Amino acid sequence: MGARIGGALFLNGAELTGPVTALDGTWLRAGTDVLAQDGFTCRGALRLDNAEIGGSLRWEGAVLENPDGAALSGQDLRVGANADLCDGFSANGAVRLRYAEINSWLCFERATLTVPVGRTALDCRHVVARELVLLPAEPPDGVVDLSHARIGLLRDDPATWPSALHLEG
Repeated sequence: MGARIGGALFLNGAELTGPVTALDGTWLRAGTDVLAQDGFTCRGALRLDNAEIGGSLRWEGAVLENPDGAALSGQDLRVGANADLCDGFSANGAVRLRYAEINSWLCFERATLTVPVGRTALDCRHVVARELVLLPAEPPDGVVDLSHARIGLLRDDPATWPSALHLEG
């Protein structure tokens, strides 16, 4: 918790496992990018609450598994550029990004978001982003909550909407 990295954090190809939390990056400060690609797998929660990433999150193809809770928790996360949770990104468990600020786009294109029916798959309440790409590989079974989000451009397709979508505010 609270690690400070002057440059990039490379997690490409890593396999992390924890009984509850597999990686706790709460209060992490990364000077540039955080990369979790090329077979990155996390079994247990990946926490980036209150983290500040100077560059991009590049997580194309990453696999996160925590079916009983949050696969990714990024409450109050700050990203200086893009958040690429796309192109094969898979979360079996909730993705919670409440109050996150993304200085460019937040992308879920061709992503898979899986939770039990009725649970929240994507919690983006109060998120601020220049662009949100919400084009998952298939409609999530759970709720997508964009309540009070401030998005400059929303790219979506009704064919990929979840059964429950919250857009209040």
